[in-house]
Amino acid sequence: YGWEAFVIGKTGSIATIATGFAVFLSFFLGDIYTPLVSLPLGFTTFSLTGLQVIALSATLGLTVINYIGVVLGGKVQTIFTVLKVLIILGLAAFAIALGNGEAKHFSAFFTTPKGVTGTLSAFGVALVGVLWAYDGWNNLTMVSAEVKDPGKNIPRALIFGTGSVLFVYLFINLAYFYILPIGAIKESASVGQEMAQTALGGWGATIISWGMVVSAFATLNAAILSGARIPFAMARDGLFFRFTATVHPVNRTPSKALILQAAFACVLILIFGNNRDAFDRLFTYTIFGMWIFYGLTAASVFVLRKKEPDLPRPYKTFGYPWVPGAFVAVAVVFVVNTVINSPRDTGLGILFMLAGLPFYWMWKKKADSSS
Repeated sequence: YGWEAFVIGKTGSIATIATGFAVFLSFFLGDIYTPLVSLPLGFTTFSLTGLQVIALSATLGLTVINYIGVVLGGKVQTIFTVLKVLIILGLAAFAIALGNGEAKHFSAFFTTPKGVTGTLSAFGVALVGVLWAYDGWNNLTMVSAEVKDPGKNIPRALIFGTGSVLFVYLFINLAYFYILPIGAIKESASVGQEMAQTALGGWGATIISWGMVVSAFATLNAAILSGARIPFAMARDGLFFRFTATVHPVNRTPSKALILQAAFACVLILIFGNNRDAFDRLFTYTIFGMWIFYGLTAASVFVLRKKEPDLPRPYKTFGYPWVPGAFVAVAVVFVVNTVINSPRDTGLGILFMLAGLPFYWMWKKKADSSS
């Protein structure tokens, strides 16, 4: 899981969010997809677009902030999270109240033009974006060593945070589908901006565009802050590059883990980010890798119940065995469906994950010999 987080889960999240940040800024900047630099490289051409420059700059800038200190990174996170939630909820409420939408737009949800099989496959593809919107709920556990009274505050934060995301996500989607017909949503490259433009005019589109920029910025900061803790912890156990276990003597942050994380995220931005479907490709690549291990984590509940029946369990899985069983089944179907529908991006993710096996065997051998 730690290797997957480094090559897909966390660095992929950072690259995806940074790319989204650039896409949202394009509302104000205009065309950011035109190559600024083009260099022939053998059978291909390397190009650097404005989108990539913005995404790289955001990644490196926020890495510097988190390098300086966790307190500064935490303050940035709090300020921008409050701002983004207020903007999203406020604009959705104004759009529903003043936007002259139509309830008949929701009727499209009850049709199955492709038949049951085609609809389920399409639902699986659409679920990639939905799961991407909800992902990040587990970031808090990665910084749990730096949380006060974690036994109480982490469960509270997980439950409240997931519930809050659920409410915000459904509320803004309610506004989208109330204002726009399903056809317009399918064709739109930026649904939020188009909804606000339709409901509230130019000022609405400007406000929601800034809201999306702020939202992406806050999410990017959270991904950078939490993600570096994984290679840091692995290195302390002898299962990752040793230098990433370094704590900065003044800033008290996992400085080298942050630098390595930013470097690989930038590599992913350079690989995926030179065309208009960069954001979609990146979040497909990222969510696919994550859900392999989310499924395995839920499956471990069954294994641990059998192998370690006497372990203290302050929290018992609700609805066991049906709830974790259903979760594992959904994860398997989702991963398989994503591989079938996006073989290019998922194939690259599989190659990156397999590349970690030699490192694991090497580090595990060293860890066993030293213990």
